[in-house]
Amino acid sequence: MSTGTAEASPAPAESSSDGGSGRFRLFLALVVLSNAAGAGYTTGSIWVVGSPSVTLWFPLMNDLGIALVSMIGATVGSLLTRRLDYGAAVALVSTLEGAAYLTGSVVFFALPVGLTESRLAGTVIVLDLVAAFLASLGAPAWTAMLYSWPFGSPSVDLRLLRESAAFQVARSLGPLAGALVLASRPARGAIAILALGNAATFLVVTAFFLISTRRAPFGRDTGTPAKRAPLRAGARGRMTLPLGIIILTAFSFDASRSYLARLARMAGLTETEVGLILSVIALGSTFCGLLPAKLIDRWPANRRARLGAFLTLMAIICWLITGPWWLWVTGGLVGGIGLALANAAATRWHLDHRALVGQAAAEIRVGRTAASTVGGLAIIGSIAGGLPPLGIPLIFSVLAVVAAFRRKGILPVKSD
Repeated sequence: MSTGTAEASPAPAESSSDGGSGRFRLFLALVVLSNAAGAGYTTGSIWVVGSPSVTLWFPLMNDLGIALVSMIGATVGSLLTRRLDYGAAVALVSTLEGAAYLTGSVVFFALPVGLTESRLAGTVIVLDLVAAFLASLGAPAWTAMLYSWPFGSPSVDLRLLRESAAFQVARSLGPLAGALVLASRPARGAIAILALGNAATFLVVTAFFLISTRRAPFGRDTGTPAKRAPLRAGARGRMTLPLGIIILTAFSFDASRSYLARLARMAGLTETEVGLILSVIALGSTFCGLLPAKLIDRWPANRRARLGAFLTLMAIICWLITGPWWLWVTGGLVGGIGLALANAAATRWHLDHRALVGQAAAEIRVGRTAASTVGGLAIIGSIAGGLPPLGIPLIFSVLAVVAAFRRKGILPVKSD
């Protein structure tokens, strides 16, 4: 098994052992459980921080702060992958996340009943920032763990697609659970319960990876140079063509998705129609995770990235037209499929051309976070300036398609 180096052939062993498939199915179940709990807590956080009685500076500070600490966390997280086994690093960070949410739950329960919404929102923001840092701290090890999975089947591409599908399922289920808890009790008690539930799932994830790491090592970044030079590398050897596709897609589609509910409401769509649009995005990504293994394994990553970039462009065009509700829904479904294909393929493509898998995963995390944040600010600026909100994302989506169809890279070649 590879121990963190990306070579010309697929990095991890990809046998079809039943035990490996069973363990991966268990892993996917934990992905759904943990991320559903996380999405439930996020629903509560958004409810509290976005309260009309709270100044607008609070959600803005929260979003920008999360983006900043996420980029710092991913950068530090790449160092963990050099010192610890990927699975051990995931277990360590998952333990820290569980402790953070458990502490937050205790604090929320201890807050006085008559606490103002502003003070409650401030407390939630503190936990959100800590949680965002820890999530990004473990992100490089998480992606590297998926890439180097030592228990056999499925293949790398299927692992990335199915993990993404499980995450989308969780994002669909979690907000419903969060809303039910919020409806059953005051915000202070609800956010405390949601934080406690999230903490419990992190401890389950920790146990899974501690047991799995004892069975077989996941590997770690060794610093061994890749046998194959990066596709087109620059910026200290970190930028590759697939990473460029990921960044451009995040600037265009990820940012558009973040503000889609607002844009759809501005176009006159109802709450039900907005909810349907957001749901079909997750449905499209889930569909990709259910594609036959033979189809994905025989479909080169660069071609999947091209199709994915093209489909996300079509989605933005559908939304830019601001036509009837079914056009918005069609864009959501097409965009969900395109996002899953583009990100999974470009992630595999980028990791294959980097010597240090954990560091490459950190580059993806930082690039996506920064691009989606800047893209969101561009959308806000366009709305404030009376310009088409999706005009700038459309330009960057076109650039993503152009980059995906280029045979040569974006920057001059440099060795790792």
